[in-house]
Amino acid sequence: MPSEDPEKDRLEQLISALISTLQLEPFLDSHEYTASRVAGMYREVFAGRDVDVAALLHPLILLEPHQQANPQLVTMATLRFHSMCQHHFLPFFGAVTISYVPAAHVIGIGKIVTLVQMLARRPQLQEYFAQQIADTLETALSPRGLAVHVVARHMCEAMRGTREDSMVFHSHVYRGVLATDAGLQQAFLRTTPTTPEG
Repeated sequence: MPSEDPEKDRLEQLISALISTLQLEPFLDSHEYTASRVAGMYREVFAGRDVDVAALLHPLILLEPHQQANPQLVTMATLRFHSMCQHHFLPFFGAVTISYVPAAHVIGIGKIVTLVQMLARRPQLQEYFAQQIADTLETALSPRGLAVHVVARHMCEAMRGTREDSMVFHSHVYRGVLATDAGLQQAFLRTTPTTPEG
């Protein structure tokens, strides 16, 4: 009997067809329940697909004039994330570090955490993920400078292909004064983990 959720029904049908095509039924206790669980899982891990991430960042916090005149480097380190590689729909996971030099506004920590989590809940490539974080924050804050670092492990490398589970991938994005000031870059890099674990 169809549910009141046509999207979920369609997903379950497609996953059931995949199970049948790969002849996996003998290995499953009940493939109907597997199809339902997998459908629910995909909807959860791709929950960021319809989210307007720019809207998540407002309202911003206006700095006092003396704070605008003497901006400090703001850093949020080791924000954990899990995402799905858009090439193979296998997970990659790790940590994001973000630094920025404010101009007129700053933003609450929780909003940045939510931004990272929602962008991660889309099919992603690590390089684009870092750029999307930077683009969204730059548009919202217009900071003097911004840097984003992503370090991650990729299950598409560990489970297939090279089958190398020790590889770690780093992505860096620099904007404004953080692209030109070597001292600020070094201060930023001192906060970035060398591995996803820390």
